[in-house]
Amino acid sequence: MASRTTLLDEALEAWMFARDGVLARARDPRPARQWLSSCGLLDRPTELDTTPLPQIGDVREAIRALLQANAGHPGPTRAQHRLLTSVTDRALMRLTIDRTARRLSIEPDSADPVDTMIMRLLLIIRDAQHDSTWPRLKTCSNAECRWAYYDRSHAQKGKWCDMSGCGNRLKNRALRARRR
Repeated sequence: MASRTTLLDEALEAWMFARDGVLARARDPRPARQWLSSCGLLDRPTELDTTPLPQIGDVREAIRALLQANAGHPGPTRAQHRLLTSVTDRALMRLTIDRTARRLSIEPDSADPVDTMIMRLLLIIRDAQHDSTWPRLKTCSNAECRWAYYDRSHAQKGKWCDMSGCGNRLKNRALRARRR
């Protein structure tokens, strides 16, 4: 299994940052299975059928709401909080020791591949909170976009996913409104 930092980079960022990602349009489970497996969130691509795809999309939106809170917007709704809590309430965790790196790691220990995937994402978030990268993950302040992005600004005050796109568009709208 890859390190948490690698998973954050390859899984959480890719999963949340995809404007039109596999999960956003996943009516066919094949691309979702392949993608989730390549990110290390599913152990075997065959573990996912069409049944959990709506739940996976709901979890994605609940995590997006967590990112919105990082950007100063309202956080998860009660329903989103309940969804994430329902998974953590069922969670069984396994502590493992890596013999070569001599490190302890926590892994989900569930027969349900969707719960395992969600718990892996939540563990990535927990690790990002501990290493201080979590507050830099935000959603774009453009309500029409809401794309997740990593705020690389020095002061961590970024508002838009892309200054040349959303930032420029919103600043121009505000300028036109002031001139009227």
